[in-house]
Amino acid sequence: ILSNYRYCQNTDIVKIQILNNSISILDIEQRMEAWHQLEIAIATDFDRVVLALSNIIVNQELGDFMHCEAGQQLIGIMYSSESQEMTFNRNRWFDLPWATRDQIKFNCLEALAMSYNGTSWAALCVTRVACMELPAGNWPELLDLLGAQITDTTTPQSLKDNYLLVIEKMCEFTVRIHFL
Repeated sequence: ILSNYRYCQNTDIVKIQILNNSISILDIEQRMEAWHQLEIAIATDFDRVVLALSNIIVNQELGDFMHCEAGQQLIGIMYSSESQEMTFNRNRWFDLPWATRDQIKFNCLEALAMSYNGTSWAALCVTRVACMELPAGNWPELLDLLGAQITDTTTPQSLKDNYLLVIEKMCEFTVRIHFL
């Protein structure tokens, strides 16, 4: 499923409107235009776009489809298998103001806590942020928080699975980046 992204900038607000269309409804030209619009938005206003996507993943007025699509875009913005692009993404991440980065981290964790149905996109959002922050000595409380949630007897098993998935993906990602 692919969403049609529109980028609009008002004086202080960036809106990403996700129109709930599937691939079968959108033709290839519409899909390419949607990706082009998102790429322009990311290139020209990265901090607002990434923050807007992180706000979408926790907006309870939107459905799982919207959360997943915004989460997938957030993951894509922060990850690349190419080392040069990964360095570019990491630098762009650290150029964000602290408050913006903290809000995105909070939103990613909130999305993970809201994901009762084993959605890996929320775990991957947390993982991608963690794999940038932890090596820089930032977000040290994350591992304690994940461990506390995993060992808490009141945490539902589905959420424990999500938290364990974050740890698993962080290990996978770290091995892929540093040893392969």
